[in-house]
Amino acid sequence: KAAPEFTWKRAADELEVILIDAWSKSREGRVERPVSGGQTMFGIQYYLWFGEGFGAPHWNDNPESGHVSDKPMIGYYSSVKGQTIENHLDLFEQMGLDYVILNLHLDFKGVNGLELMGIQHVFDIAAKRKSPLKFAIQLAPYADDTVELEKAVQMIAKLYADHPNYLKLDDASVLFWFWSSAYDGNKRFVSILAKAAERFTNIAVSLRLPNDTDEDKLTFGFFDGFVPFSPLELAEEKNWNRVWKAAYDGARHAGMRYRVAALSPGYDDSGLTAANRVGNPYRVVPRKDGGTYRAGMDFVVSLTDKPDLVMISTFNEFHENTHIEPSMQNGMRYIDLTAQFVERMKQKWGQS
Repeated sequence: KAAPEFTWKRAADELEVILIDAWSKSREGRVERPVSGGQTMFGIQYYLWFGEGFGAPHWNDNPESGHVSDKPMIGYYSSVKGQTIENHLDLFEQMGLDYVILNLHLDFKGVNGLELMGIQHVFDIAAKRKSPLKFAIQLAPYADDTVELEKAVQMIAKLYADHPNYLKLDDASVLFWFWSSAYDGNKRFVSILAKAAERFTNIAVSLRLPNDTDEDKLTFGFFDGFVPFSPLELAEEKNWNRVWKAAYDGARHAGMRYRVAALSPGYDDSGLTAANRVGNPYRVVPRKDGGTYRAGMDFVVSLTDKPDLVMISTFNEFHENTHIEPSMQNGMRYIDLTAQFVERMKQKWGQS
């Protein structure tokens, strides 16, 4: 009667728990390797999904996910146009940024063709103008189609990872992952991603905090760094610093190699009608004429252990109003604030 309970599957599952616990304990207190000689790099989230003109893709093309309440100063531009990219690269360099994250969305049909075209143009234009900027692709999987994901990673490795302008940390090309937590605990799915992306340094840009004790059971050691995509949605204002510090320290406690801090100028997705956004208590986080952005900057200033990367979220996500791109409502305010912040931090850390 007892024998049927002692299966190979049960033995494997119980052994796995022991191994994960032992591995997690062995990584506690691990000393992180420095990035680029200990230099902190400043970067930004960048979207290349816009078609040209009002009503084109992502310019008020649908009420659920495409509503836009502000307008860029250069108009409703096409992300793939050379003039657009040149203008944006000028702004990135003007702000003193070191790297730019290029979003690439993927579903069961494969990668987003408009974004992929924009990514190619970005690398071509950056090389032509000998830009000092580095770029890294961020995969945003919206379907658990592992075949398409493997294809996407292989394509990035072949076409971009060795490009002179591709972002590297400790000589390894960086691949960012927009991590919604939908695949937490899915060992098969995560294992396939880890195998496909083994040549990369993989960093999660997530909608949750890293789990400082059980992250290995959620993402199985896949990520080398972990940062909130939308830090203003994590807590009410009075708890921001405490929660942001928990997110920052959580990656270290989970044994991850790199420290990444995020900041954002504000948040407002109240114009979108998608059902999955209803119930979010932080749908509107006012900008306070730059005060909210400065709160994020003050948090970065307060860090005693210098981050490897600082990530601004975002340059041009107009649907959620996290953009700092010059616009009709905000003018150049956030470009100027960012330039001043980056210069101040580089001077503080002896990097200017």
